[in-house]
Amino acid sequence: MSGQTGRTVGLDKNVKYYSCCKEPYPDLTFTVRLKRIAVFYNYILVLPCVLLSFLTLVIFWLPPESPAKMMLGLFRTVLFVYLPACFLN
Repeated sequence: MSGQTGRTVGLDKNVKYYSCCKEPYPDLTFTVRLKRIAVFYNYILVLPCVLLSFLTLVIFWLPPESPAKMMLGLFRTVLFVYLPACFLN
């Protein structure tokens, strides 16, 4: 891996000669290796999904006539829209 970016790019040049033709047929093979940052993956994808799932379960624990159920449902819906937009920018 090169530096702190976690990327490696390799280049191979191959030349192939076929029995039917005299001229060479070159091709370039690029190899790109990327390193995934697991903490970033957990922070961006897993944590918001777990939080939203937990809030959805909490809504079912509240009694139906409770005004807190409506507020929590609205809050969960706002978070469902806001969290992905917040983390992707």
